[in-house]
Amino acid sequence: MVLSRQLPPTPVRESVGRLADDLRRVRVNTEAVETTAAEWADREFELPAWRAPVFPDERQPGVTPADVFDFMFVGNAINFAFREFETGRKFTAEYDGHEWRGAFGMWACLKRAHDTGIPITSEQFLADLSRDDFDDLFTPVDGTQLPLATERYEILTGLGERLVAAEGERFHDLFETESVALYDDGFGFVDELVERFPSFRDEWRVETTDDHMTVRFDKRGQLLAGMLFGRFGDGWFSIESPTSFSVFADYNLPNVLRSLGILEYDSALAEEVDAGRPLEPGSRPEVELRAATLLAADELAVQLSRSRDRPVTGPELDYALFQARDGVETEPHRCRTTAY
Repeated sequence: MVLSRQLPPTPVRESVGRLADDLRRVRVNTEAVETTAAEWADREFELPAWRAPVFPDERQPGVTPADVFDFMFVGNAINFAFREFETGRKFTAEYDGHEWRGAFGMWACLKRAHDTGIPITSEQFLADLSRDDFDDLFTPVDGTQLPLATERYEILTGLGERLVAAEGERFHDLFETESVALYDDGFGFVDELVERFPSFRDEWRVETTDDHMTVRFDKRGQLLAGMLFGRFGDGWFSIESPTSFSVFADYNLPNVLRSLGILEYDSALAEEVDAGRPLEPGSRPEVELRAATLLAADELAVQLSRSRDRPVTGPELDYALFQARDGVETEPHRCRTTAY
């Protein structure tokens, strides 16, 4: 499959494009892409505004857009892996009398702390965070603990240490927040994010027929930008080229695209995924699943955009695919990774 040239080039698209002709375990069915585009031709695509109660609201007294930026920054630093790897049960937490599952359970814990005055975006608080205090922050309702807790704890304390080294800056102070370029020869928002905070890096080296290549996804970095764009995109955090976003390749999107017939796994990979056997992070099949997801989604976005007044962007298509996840009979692949 040839990467569409109708979308702006980015480091993610360029690296995924180099793998496109060397996919071995996953195939993109272009006929199924065309069929889905035709079936979704009249569909309205929505950019989520991320205004659920588990997020601070800058419209409320004492809350600024910068406060929301810092809150979303901290949350997306640990926005990965919310199912128990053995049982598939989702992490669940209570906030404001309601139970929130998966990623929203994590956001609920952060908002619960925020509401009680715990300075969860403070560099000193994060740098000094003890493991016991971390565990108290993320108390579940049913005993299903937050997976990869040690990795999350180390990421949060690492964020604090790096911000302390920045001598009093807050997270939002380190980035351009008006007319934002996602990628700009190393100086775009995501470029600088992964450079300043390595826990956001999401690139993997895989073997090829001739040598090796690095494939880059930037899932959590793009998601942070996508959430800020959804919340503020008509002003404070506008994106210069919204079609620079890819979808956010995770567990659910490959499974949804597979259910649509767009992704086809080879028999060995299908057996591994369906049996619930975890894929090794950065392994050839795991990287191919994510790369094929981006290739297929880009082509689907291009086809959906042809008859519209404006293009369908990665965050909009991601949201549509993500909403379809609960109607899929097969289980998502499993992988013990902090990338998604």
